[in-house]
Amino acid sequence: MIGKDMNIVINLGNVWEALSAIGTVGAVIVSLYLTRRDTVNKVKVSTSVALPVGSLDKTIYTNVTVTNTGRQEVIITQVGVTHSKFSKGKFAFVTSTGIFQNKLPINLKSGEFDNFGCVEENLKKLFLANRLSRKKAYGYAIDSLGKIYFSKKFTLFAE
Repeated sequence: MIGKDMNIVINLGNVWEALSAIGTVGAVIVSLYLTRRDTVNKVKVSTSVALPVGSLDKTIYTNVTVTNTGRQEVIITQVGVTHSKFSKGKFAFVTSTGIFQNKLPINLKSGEFDNFGCVEENLKKLFLANRLSRKKAYGYAIDSLGKIYFSKKFTLFAE
């Protein structure tokens, strides 16, 4: 009979070579991830109420602070407030008002921030004029690549 005394031997090669190949592929993946991570724009948007201290101006402002938390320079082209993250209707801060210059576009280097603002009463009128009864809003910033960054939800006006 043929094959009765046959032994099947599978040669996997040297185990150490296989392990070093797996380690090399892992190292390449990690290095590509770390390289990509440094080139991604990172922007933090936060909102607050601003009241000028020691001034005769008693106007209440909605302040949107844009901070570059990434490692590369970011160009911010638009800043404002919107009622929904998914809405196409956004209310941009385009003119200088009171204590805010609102000059756009602005280049923010790593770690830099800038404040943008609008009179809260004007925003309230815009929301009501556009039939937006929501009292909650988001601050937003748009960079030169078109990416939109949002703040946490905040109360725009209470009634």
